[in-house]
Amino acid sequence: MYGVPNTSQSKPPDLIVPLGYGLTKNDQLPEIEKQILAYAALFIPNEETKVAWSSSSYFFQGSAAYEDALKHKFLLAYVRHGLGTPVVGGGVTNSVTEAEAISLALQKEGVSAPKHILVVCDWAHARSVRIIWRHFFPEARISTHSVEGVWEPSHRGKFQGSNAVWFLACVARHVALRVLGVKWVGNFRQPT
Repeated sequence: MYGVPNTSQSKPPDLIVPLGYGLTKNDQLPEIEKQILAYAALFIPNEETKVAWSSSSYFFQGSAAYEDALKHKFLLAYVRHGLGTPVVGGGVTNSVTEAEAISLALQKEGVSAPKHILVVCDWAHARSVRIIWRHFFPEARISTHSVEGVWEPSHRGKFQGSNAVWFLACVARHVALRVLGVKWVGNFRQPT
């Protein structure tokens, strides 16, 4: 199998990051993102735990802020012990710019460098996530918790309309990260 096993959590991470997956054509969160946010909520033990995310900025003017609001509302419905103020990295164009934006947002808000980051993502993303997040947080332990994603034809991103296309895109990204590097992949924007 291409994915990686979920990392066990002996103690809560310093930072929890539910990866962003954009919007559907009717401007809603896709089912995969709802699954990821619901799983992320399970790992938030209290409102002191930092949660961070970024959202896709390339769908339409203001799409990142719109997606941020949907995520916040959805996550609030699932968190059992309260949710502190999330760190929002702003608009991004891919997984590399997402990690970079969150790194910069944490610095801007004066949050000390996390020692343990849990990234919640789909299983096909997990291998690339570890490469990307280790690049921006070299001193942190990077853990992943992956969920089984079901991709929707109604997704705005061309690569996220089917499981087969998304899997191939994830494999291609992973190879590009290994061969061409994080910086090169960061220049790529998903087609819509």
